[in-house]
Amino acid sequence: MKLWQIERGKLPEPKHKGQKITNLHCACGWCEKTHAYVIADYVKLDDKQCLLWIDKSPCVDKIVKQVLRRL
Repeated sequence: MKLWQIERGKLPEPKHKGQKITNLHCACGWCEKTHAYVIADYVKLDDKQCLLWIDKSPCVDKIVKQVLRRL
């Protein structure tokens, strides 16, 4: 499982911890086609309000490390 971030405002509707989100774009731009689950409500990351979510899809590890450093 990997930890992802997505900017606030890019979601079709408000989401909260435990809810499912689909068809999103990860922080590296890879188009997410499968399911992901929100694991945290909005957090401040790189001066942006983001959601933290997890998925099994491939993405660069530096995104995971950037998120973890700020938790």
